[in-house]
Amino acid sequence: MSTKSSKITMSVPAAKHRQFKKTASNMGITMKDLFIIIYDQFMDRKPNKETEKAIKQALEGKGMKTFENIEDLFKDLGI
Repeated sequence: MSTKSSKITMSVPAAKHRQFKKTASNMGITMKDLFIIIYDQFMDRKPNKETEKAIKQALEGKGMKTFENIEDLFKDLGI
């Protein structure tokens, strides 16, 4: 049985490419295999109910805080 394939081409910083290639090599797999592993793990994640609610509210502009400046934001965050 044959599986259709598509090619992905992307530009990434050289340092990230080297890091990705080194990680795949250290794992004894190809960069393609590492990409598929990461993709599968990431794409299977679904937000929980609390996160879904927060996303919906953010998209609707509800419950959003505004700040006059960065210092006020940091103060609100406690940092």
